[in-house]
Amino acid sequence: MPGRLGRNLRRGHRAEGLGIELLRAFCAVAPVPQTEDFGFDAIGTVLRSDGRFWIPEDSFCVQFKAKSVREIRYDQAGYDWLRKLCLPLFIGSVDASAREVALYVTHHVSCRVDSEHYNSAVMYLDERQSGGKDGVLHQHLGPPILQWSHQDGESEDFRARAYAVLKAWVSREQADVSLRCIKTTHLVRWRTNEIPEPNGTMMVGYREDLRRDIEAATPYLMKIGAHFLEKTLTADPPTVEAITFMLLAMWLHENGADSFKQVAQVLASKFLQGHNDLSMHLQLKVGPDT
Repeated sequence: MPGRLGRNLRRGHRAEGLGIELLRAFCAVAPVPQTEDFGFDAIGTVLRSDGRFWIPEDSFCVQFKAKSVREIRYDQAGYDWLRKLCLPLFIGSVDASAREVALYVTHHVSCRVDSEHYNSAVMYLDERQSGGKDGVLHQHLGPPILQWSHQDGESEDFRARAYAVLKAWVSREQADVSLRCIKTTHLVRWRTNEIPEPNGTMMVGYREDLRRDIEAATPYLMKIGAHFLEKTLTADPPTVEAITFMLLAMWLHENGADSFKQVAQVLASKFLQGHNDLSMHLQLKVGPDT
């Protein structure tokens, strides 16, 4: 090999090294060797201080780019990889001359409910109109969630703020990862160096998704049912909650949730014992004075 290295490649290596060093101000950082770099440069773990010790908590992936890089492209394989990644992926834009990092989330790309409509993506760090064209998603990532310099990283107050912001974002992104399978995501609004605020929920659903959605919800519904199932079996007459859960269990079983079959049978048998004329009165309140 000739004794030379591309200028852009060298610049990228310097940005990565500086980004990792600045992130260590409030995170434990495990760099990924270049030979093992399949899409991110490091694993960061948020550190909480109890005054004497640092306590590791939630982890995330981070890809560092030199500040001059304002677009990050993912082809079809990369886009599929990003949407299946279990840890949140952040983009760190490193200004080497100012020794400063701006950290961006990929939330608007990795957690889209309509992600199946696209086969690749281009992520933009500068503000621009977002949208899809010819199967390619063009998405502005929004403002950085954190922006700090070397001097900021030495400030105890800033480290506490950075912990709060990162903790909130990583927890929220991890929750959204579990919702991808049911095409649901949380909407968020945020400003740089501030804790994100919830801004609603977005979801899409199609008839062909029903069985998959039921399978995803079954463990949670079983857990909710366990809270009053014992009371349901001993109540006489049956409570409204018990009847509702029986009807729900029957519907879930009819739509493919086999684990609810026995629950529905036991409840139905219990309710029909001596209650052939069982009926339910439903009263709806549509206002405070109704």
